[in-house]
Formats: sequence, structure tokens, C-alpha cells
Amino acid sequence: RGKIFGGFLMRSAYQLAFASASLFFGPLWTCSLSAVDEIVFRHPVEVGSILSYSSKVTYTPSEEEGEGETQEDSQAEGHDWAGCQVRVECEVRQLQHRKA
Repeated sequence: RGKIFGGFLMRSAYQLAFASASLFFGPLWTCSLSAVDEIVFRHPVEVGSILSYSSKVTYTPSEEEGEGETQEDSQAEGHDWAGCQVRVECEVRQLQHRKA
């Protein structure tokens, strides 16, 4: 009781990863989730906590693997996808209470 369900945190992280990949590749690519490497819950999160999410694209294909191609170009060459890896982190922010 009083804790945020882990599935909610996972969904929020997934949505941020999807948005990051979509912004990185632009409108010519359709992004989809193919795998999740690791999810670590270090501490329970209290309902009402302030969360701070961050994400970054940590891997993209090299030039030989199709960097810079559109999805249509990649598919025309027999590739059905060009992957990327997005790392998402979430942390609980501690609010500083001011004394009146």
C-alpha cells in the first residue's frame, strides 16, 4: 500500500524510450519495441513522489549497417529493421522543504 505499481514505471519508461527513438530517427521510420535488456527496481516508490526520467540513444547502426537510410531504403535492400538502443533511467527527486 502507498507504493507505485512497477508496471506503471515500466510503461512510462517504454513510452519515453519510444519517443526518444522516434525523435532520433525522425518521421521516415516507424519505431517498435523488439527487446528489453534489463529492468532494475532499487527501491519502492511512494505514491506522490516526484519522478525524474531521462533517456538517451546509446547505440545506432554503423554506416555499413544502414545508418542514414530511410525505412523504405532499408526494406528495399532486404533489411526489415535498423535497430537502436535507448537507455532510460528514472529516479525519485527529494524535495527541499523551505522553513517559513
